[in-house]
Amino acid sequence: MIKMQVGEGVFEERQLVPNRIDGGIGRIGGSHAGTKVIPYLRKEAKGDGARKLNDEVQFLLRLPQDLAEKYPRIIRYYASPSAVAMEQEFVQLPTLRKILCEGDATASEGIDWVKRILDFLFSQVYSREERLPPDDYLEELHFLRAWARFSETMRKAPLFEEIILADRIYVQGEECYNAPQILRVIEEDAELCRSLRPSRVSPFVHGDLHFDNILVDRDTGSFKLVDPRGYEYCDPWYDAGKLYHSARGKYDLIHRQEFDIDWTAGKRGGVEIDFRFYPTPAYHKYNKISEKLEELLTQYASEEQVTMLSLFNEAIHFISDMPFHLSRDEKEAKAVAIYATGVYLLNRLLKDHCPHLIDAVAEQSGRIPAERMERASQWKFQGNAAA
Repeated sequence: MIKMQVGEGVFEERQLVPNRIDGGIGRIGGSHAGTKVIPYLRKEAKGDGARKLNDEVQFLLRLPQDLAEKYPRIIRYYASPSAVAMEQEFVQLPTLRKILCEGDATASEGIDWVKRILDFLFSQVYSREERLPPDDYLEELHFLRAWARFSETMRKAPLFEEIILADRIYVQGEECYNAPQILRVIEEDAELCRSLRPSRVSPFVHGDLHFDNILVDRDTGSFKLVDPRGYEYCDPWYDAGKLYHSARGKYDLIHRQEFDIDWTAGKRGGVEIDFRFYPTPAYHKYNKISEKLEELLTQYASEEQVTMLSLFNEAIHFISDMPFHLSRDEKEAKAVAIYATGVYLLNRLLKDHCPHLIDAVAEQSGRIPAERMERASQWKFQGNAAA
C-alpha cells in the first residue's frame, strides 16, 4: 500500500483489491460471477480537505454515463460531516505533464492532446445542462477566492505581508500594480464585470484542468480526466484558464522547481521579484503549446472572449494558489513565483483589455480594506483545499 498527501488534509492510498465484475475476465467462481484483482486509489480527507473531496465524489456520481467514461470510476465511498473517503479505479497511465516534462512527447503531440480534450469538452460537456450563472458568480468563484487566499497566505507565511501589501511591485524588472490594487477596481466596475461574467455555466465542468490532471493513453489516443474540482457549477473559461496556467504561466515548471528566483523587499519603495525558468526541453515545448492554445480556443468563441476571459481566469488561478505551495522557509520560492506570475498577468489584463481603469488603480494603496477581509472570511468555499 502507498499513502501520500495530495492536498491540505487530503491523502491518497493505492492498493490492489478484489472487485467483482459482471462478465469480467478472471477466475470464475461457483456463482458464475467474474472476479479479478484491480488496482485502486483511495483518497481520504478530514478537516479542511473533507468538503473538497466530498464535492469531488458528488461530481463523479452525478456525471451522465457517457461523461463518466472519461473519469476513473468510484468503487465505493464513505462520507460523514467530518471525514470523507473514496476508493476509485486506479488508471495506470502517465499524465500529460509527465510525458512532456519527463518523456519524449513533442510539443506537437501535446497540442494534439489539448485539441482532442477541448473538442470533447466543447462538443459534449459544456453545453450539458447549461444555465445562466448566478448573480454572485464572479464574487464567489473569483474575487472572494482571491481575498481569502491572500489572507490565508499571510497568516501561514507572514513574510508575504511585505509582498501582498506592497504599494509597488516589480516583476522581471517591470513596475506593476499589485494584485489587491487591481482587484479592488475590477470588482467595482460593473461594465467590466459583465464582460468577465461567462454566458453559461454547467455542473459538469472539470474545474482543475491542468496538465497533471489529464491521463493519456499514447497507444489508443484515449484519455481520462482526474481530480475534478467538483463545483456545483462552473464555466469553460475557468478550465481554459487552467490550461493556460499550465502552458503560458508554466505552473508545471514552477511545481517542478525548474527555475531560479531572487526577491527583495524595500528596494525602490516596494518589492522586486525576478525569476528565470531553466531553458529545458519542457520549457520550449510549453512555449509552443501556449502559442497554439489561443488558436485552438478561438474555434469556440471570439478572439476577444478567448484572450480576455482566459487571461482573467489564469491570473486569478495564480494569485489564489500560494497557500498550497508554502515551504515555511525564508524564501518561499514556489509561492512567490506563483504570486508574481499572477500579478504580471493581472497587469496584462489591465493594460490590454481595460486601460481606462489604470488611473483608478494607480490611486489605490497596497493596503487591503478590512471590509475585503471580512467578506473573504465568509467565502462559501473556504477550506476547500483545491479550489
